[in-house]
Parts: sequence; C-alpha cells; structure tokens
Amino acid sequence: MRKKPTPANENSPGPGASLQTFMDLGWDPRGFLERLDTIYEIIDRRTHQRQKFGPLIRANKIQLGFLKMIMRMVLRGGAIRLIVLKSRKHGFSTLVMCLIYDLATHIPNFRGGVLSADADATRVLRDMLDRFYMWTPPLMRPELAKNNTRELRFGKLHVADINAGEIGLESQIQCRTARGKNPLTGDDIRGVLLSEFGKYNYDRMQQTNLMTSVMNSIPPSGASIVVAESTAQGTDNMFHDTWQIAEENAKNGREPLPGEWAPYFAPAHADPMNVREVEPGYDWADWPPEDILFETALVNECNVSPQFLRWRRNKIREIGFDYRKNAEDFPCRPVDAFMATMMSFIPPSMLDTAQKYVQKPAGTFSGRLEAHDAPFGADAVVGW
Repeated sequence: MRKKPTPANENSPGPGASLQTFMDLGWDPRGFLERLDTIYEIIDRRTHQRQKFGPLIRANKIQLGFLKMIMRMVLRGGAIRLIVLKSRKHGFSTLVMCLIYDLATHIPNFRGGVLSADADATRVLRDMLDRFYMWTPPLMRPELAKNNTRELRFGKLHVADINAGEIGLESQIQCRTARGKNPLTGDDIRGVLLSEFGKYNYDRMQQTNLMTSVMNSIPPSGASIVVAESTAQGTDNMFHDTWQIAEENAKNGREPLPGEWAPYFAPAHADPMNVREVEPGYDWADWPPEDILFETALVNECNVSPQFLRWRRNKIREIGFDYRKNAEDFPCRPVDAFMATMMSFIPPSMLDTAQKYVQKPAGTFSGRLEAHDAPFGADAVVGW
C-alpha cells in the first residue's frame, strides 16, 4: 500500500514532471505478465472451468497478438488509443478488464472506467471485476472501500497499517452504461474500456456528445489507455468513423503516434474455436453458388481452413441463411463487416475480387489457419 509522501529522490520524477508511462506511476509490466500466469483466473469457454488467464492467452494467437500490441504501447508511453474491430467471442473485453483491474490495484489514485451498451452488459462486466478480485489470494488483495453495481474502490488495509502511515490505494473502477447522462464526466480517468462501442444506439449527435464526455474525462497528458472494441454495426456511427481514422493513421505500416487511434482487426477465422470437422464425403458444391464464390475469395485472400468454412456454413444455417448478419458478427475482413448492412447478398466488390478465382473447384479448399500477429513489430514484449 501507499505510504505518506516522502521527499523526491534522484530516481523519481521531480515536481511538475510529466508521468508519461504507467511505470512512472509505479506499475510493473513484468509483474502484470507474471500475475496473468500465476494469479488471474477466468472461466475458460472451452472447458467451462476456472483456468489461469496467461496460458489461455498464449493458446489464443489473436488475443496474444493484441496483448503484445498493448504492452508495446505501454512501454512506449504516452496516450494509448486502440480501436478493435472483431468477430464475436474473442475475449478482448476480458483482457482489457484484467489490465484495468491490475492498474487499479497497483497504482495509487488510479481511476478506471468501463462503458457498455446496456444494463445487462454492464452487469456482466461488473461480475467479471468481482471474479478478478475474489479469485485473487486474500493476502494479495487490497481492502474494498466501496463495492456496488456502479463502482469498485480500493482503500486502506488494516488499522495497524493506517497507524503506521499507510494511506491506501484510493483507486477506483467505475462501471456505467452508455445511456447514462454524461457518463464518467468530471473524473480524471487513466484507463477506459468502451465495450461493444458500435452498439451504443444513439444518433450521430448523441454519439459525438458521449465520446466528447468520455475523452474529456482523461487527462490531456501522461499515461492513459482507451480501448474501444466492437463488432461492426453498419457505417453510420462513431465506431465506423473512428475505425476509418485509425486505418488512415496506420496506413502503409506507419505506427500511430501517442494519442492517435490505432486499429486492430480480429477476424473470425483466427479464433481456434471457430472450426468444425468436415464429414467424409461432404459435398462442398451443395451450397448457394453466390456464397461459394464468396468462400473461394476467403480461401485465396485469407487462407482460411476447410474446418472454418464448414463451421461458417453451419453458423449461416443456424441463423436462417442471413449472410449479412453472419458477415457482421464473424467477418474475415473489415470490408465484410462494414459492408454487411449494405449488401443484398454479398458485397459487389467481393464478387469482383472473387471472379478471378471462380475457376477453382469448390471441393479443393486447402487453406490453413494463420495467426494474426500484432502490427508495428509488437513481438518485442517484456517477459513473454
């Protein structure tokens, strides 16, 4: 816990110094990675059992790539702004929530915020925070100074510690819905998760006001992180606008500067659970011809596996052959996700791309699942 302030020494920032990294604020990134391996647990969606988070991240290459990207930006310092366009069930909210929880329990006076689309989603994320706390060994948990549906606050430890000069973390994490009036306004927040940002169902003016409220709650300088993650929800919204800005920022492989939005795309075929065994003798040609053409483009452009395509076909059947909804929830390319609400069957641009491959028989798929690695040379990460 934090003791009463002591005079600055040669290793600490002087008065007025800009705290540009979370390490300047007292956070240890190596310690966080160790805690992922040894302390933090989640419910594994494959086994439905409690598992250490670190090994699960290593087994999920798309999630590992995202963690590497975050850690590289943390080490760089300054304002981190990440927008994640994803297919469903990748677990990015869980990872970002774990990071915000770790920052709040290891940095004095840290303020974190979580926004979700509605009350039900807020409860899910709030329960996730509770599990991180409850499943941390008691001797490694700070005292809960406040614990309700809207806020988790960490305070002092014990009377003896207070008498000895401990003043506690005084950190907090707020959980709000996007439909609240100016959520998070007035707080100096260093870590924000905008969960399912694309589902904040406001008109453009309301969405702009919401983002203004959130971004103005973050200190203009120093270390901070904002992650906006969502499946696509059409093109007439702030999520799509922000994604386009981020793509432009990263054009030609440029690394976005601190404070600029950086994009991260998580395609459906990168999820190791999105596969289904192909039955012996399965007839690939017994399928709508237009979508076979679309699948052929996915094979040639994204190198997807037959097992993924078999899984995709099953998903499409489950939702009554709603190709648009499938492309929105489980895209293999950003254009698939954002064009889903505009296409009558499949995007004309994709048809044009696929035409040169149409001579390839539908039954000869031979792609393999490729890892989507983090951009900007993010393999250089401490500890892992």
